[in-house]
Amino acid sequence: MSLPTELVWAILHQIEDIQSLQSCSLASSHLRIPAQQALFTDFKIPTLRAAACDDFLRDAPHIVGYITSLRIELRVIDLSLEDTKTYGKQLTHILSRFGSVRQCYLDGSFDVPTLLVDNPFILSQLERLCPQELHIHRLRNIPSSLFQRLARIAPRLSFSTALLADHRASEKEYDVEQLNLWTLTDPICRFFANARLPQLVRLRLDVNADINVDAFKLVENCAETLQSLTFMYSPASGTHIPPRPLPILPTLLHVTFFLRFQDRGSSWFQETATAILSPSTAPSLRHATIAYIPTYTPFSCPPYIARDHLLPLLDAVLSRHPVRPRLRWVLNLITAHCQWEHANETAFNVFADGLKMGMPVMQRERRLEFEKVSSRK
Repeated sequence: MSLPTELVWAILHQIEDIQSLQSCSLASSHLRIPAQQALFTDFKIPTLRAAACDDFLRDAPHIVGYITSLRIELRVIDLSLEDTKTYGKQLTHILSRFGSVRQCYLDGSFDVPTLLVDNPFILSQLERLCPQELHIHRLRNIPSSLFQRLARIAPRLSFSTALLADHRASEKEYDVEQLNLWTLTDPICRFFANARLPQLVRLRLDVNADINVDAFKLVENCAETLQSLTFMYSPASGTHIPPRPLPILPTLLHVTFFLRFQDRGSSWFQETATAILSPSTAPSLRHATIAYIPTYTPFSCPPYIARDHLLPLLDAVLSRHPVRPRLRWVLNLITAHCQWEHANETAFNVFADGLKMGMPVMQRERRLEFEKVSSRK
C-alpha cells in the first residue's frame, strides 16, 4: 500500500542528509519530485561557480520552482576586472530564470558592493523577485543610493556586519515590517532611526557602545507600531554602555534580551529590563524572555544567583502588571563532550531553582518558564 503523497512529502522534508535525499530522488518517480524539492529549497550561487549554476538551471528548469531561499555570493575582490564583469552578467542571467523567491541572502565576505554598483541589472532583478526577506551579510562601504534601494526590496530586512559608506541619514518612508540589525556601527542604525517606518512591528537590535543612542532613537521612532522587540546586549570588554530612557510602547507584546551571563549585573540591562517590563512603558506586554549565554564551559551556575539584585526588581514590576505577562528564562549551554551533559543539567537546575527563589511572587503565580538550550561547540 502506497502512502499518501502529502505524507511522503512531509517525511522527505524532515530528512537533512543530502545523500539520503539524493538516493530517494533516484529510487522512484513517486519520490523524485518531493526529494528534489527538499534538496533544492536552498540554492547558493558561489562567485566561482556561477557558470555551473547557470548550466544546471538551464538543463533542469523545473528546479527553479523548488527554490525558496537564494544565497548569492558578492565577493569579487580576488577576481580580475574581466572576471568580475563576466560574473555580473552570469548572475543577472541566473536571476532572470526565477519568478520569485521567499528569501534572498547577499554575502559580501567583507567586500565592497562593486558588483551591485557596476551591474545595475542585478539589483533590478532582485527588485523584480520581490522576496519576503532580504539578508545583507558582511558587506562594507555600501553607498547611500544603493542602500536606499536595498531597503525597499523586501518587507523583512536583516543587516549583519554591514557598513554604510557615509553617515547620510534618510527621512524617506520604507515599508519595512521586520528589521534585524546585528553587529553594526552607527550609520545603518542612524539611517533607520531617521527614516519613516509606519509598518515596523518587529525589531531586533544588537546594542553596543557605537549604536546605543541611535538604537534607542530607532525604538522611539517606531514606538507606536512595535509589537516585538529584541535586544542583543554585546558590550566590548571593559566598555560601559549607559542606559537610555525608553518611550511608551503601547502595542508591544513581546520583548527579548540576549546577553552574556556575566553581563547580567550591568546597569544598562537592569535599568532597561525593569523599565520595559513596567506597565507604564509596555501596558500591553504579554511575554518576556531573558536569555543568558555563558561564555565558558562546562558552565557552573553560582548558587548565589538567587540573590541577584535584578530578581526582586523584576518580581515587583511584573507582579504589578495588569496583563500578567509571563517571563521565560533561557540558559544557552555549550555541549562539546558527553561528560558535560551531567554538569550542564546540574547547572541548569541550580539556575532554575535560584531564579524561583529570587522571584517568589512570579513563581507562586506560575508565570515563570525555564528553557535549557544546548548548542554544540
